[in-house]
Amino acid sequence: MFLRRVSEVLRQAGHGSVWPAPDRSRVPGRRLAEMICDLRRPVMALVLTTWLLAGGALVLAQISLGDGITARGYLPAVLSEDPLAGREVRISAIYYDTYAPGEKDEAIQLWNVGPRDVRLKWWQLSDGSRVAVLPDISLSPGQFLWCAREATAFAAEFGHPPDCEWGADTDPAIPNTQGNVLRLSNSGAVITLRAPNGTLMDVVAYGEVTPPSGWEGAPIKPYTDAGFGAEGQVLYRKLDQRGQPLPDTDRAQDWASDSEDLLAGRRVRYPGWDLEAFWPPYVVTETAYLTVTIAPDNMFETVMAHIQAAQESIAFEGYVLESVPIGLALAERARNGVDVRILLEGAPAGGISDTQRWITEQIVKAGGQVYYMVNDRQDAHDRYRYLHAKLMLFDDRVVLIGSENPTRDSMPSDDKRNGTLGRRGVALLTDAPGVVARARALLATDLDPAHH
Repeated sequence: MFLRRVSEVLRQAGHGSVWPAPDRSRVPGRRLAEMICDLRRPVMALVLTTWLLAGGALVLAQISLGDGITARGYLPAVLSEDPLAGREVRISAIYYDTYAPGEKDEAIQLWNVGPRDVRLKWWQLSDGSRVAVLPDISLSPGQFLWCAREATAFAAEFGHPPDCEWGADTDPAIPNTQGNVLRLSNSGAVITLRAPNGTLMDVVAYGEVTPPSGWEGAPIKPYTDAGFGAEGQVLYRKLDQRGQPLPDTDRAQDWASDSEDLLAGRRVRYPGWDLEAFWPPYVVTETAYLTVTIAPDNMFETVMAHIQAAQESIAFEGYVLESVPIGLALAERARNGVDVRILLEGAPAGGISDTQRWITEQIVKAGGQVYYMVNDRQDAHDRYRYLHAKLMLFDDRVVLIGSENPTRDSMPSDDKRNGTLGRRGVALLTDAPGVVARARALLATDLDPAHH
């Protein structure tokens, strides 16, 4: 009756909900505050002393009954926040079979899909046998964070630091978890996320493990068809058109590696992908000039005219660059002070041609910059299987998006009055500010040697 009565009073006073506290004898804590509640009975007062623990809180209740009679007892903890707040924080990605030696770049992503901020202080991540207690970090609605084993190893693979680390303190600027060092087994594990009071907020099972309570059906498996290996894959949730995780059903079907889903499944992801930034379709309604150019009929002339007219910068992202006239025009612009930056595929089918090697040498000698997206060079791993974009940006004002690379076949420079070589292709040029801004962001992200 005593415990029930105190709980009722606390609820009426608006002090929150009641939940079980951990074993006080096993967890160090510190006294937070004392408060007095009037139980609306003569000569009777309740003094509560709150002790904050690693896994929750504990309340020492001292009740005065009058005539020098005092009763004491431990109560379940009382929180000032709703303990159900944060149920919409999801485990949204897992990086477990990693590239780094010793797999020091293991990582887990958490995503707030709810409508309010969630403070993650004292929340607990577990790999099934070890527990890491999160530092004092918060997630705004619609935002995500990464927590990694070691921050420096994670940053080397992903191109940006994580928001916390659970292993060695490799970066003083990154807050550390408390508790154990998690180990994400390559063969499989059960990952759980719990609130400070121990309430299960999310559970994810992957690999060869027995499905735990709260999980339905088979665990998540990486998508390994079509030549994709499990090593280096980031398991991640399916996303909607806004770039937010789909509703959680605690099944493998929630995840993008789902081999049965022909539309949203059968997908892979690797470190360094800026998936969250570029996943949502980009739609703009703007007044702009549009030019549609056709290969092989007039694409060479159109591209050459824009290269020669550029006064400030030219950025090109493509699979190959094998058109000698276009290559020499880019070198000429670089020689005249135009900022020429080029990103090409490092392992095109058949290898890099001698023609391209010569062209890129001329551009670099003229002051331009040429980069390749490569794999396994100085411990690097390329982010995508192939760089297959065809994108050019002129003076940050006009963008070309097309189907063709600058080659002799796709952009022939011969006299076309008596027929021509080449294959059919098309490209769109526009000065639409939103489209140009999106292309600029994509090029800046892909061609970012400082981070990738």
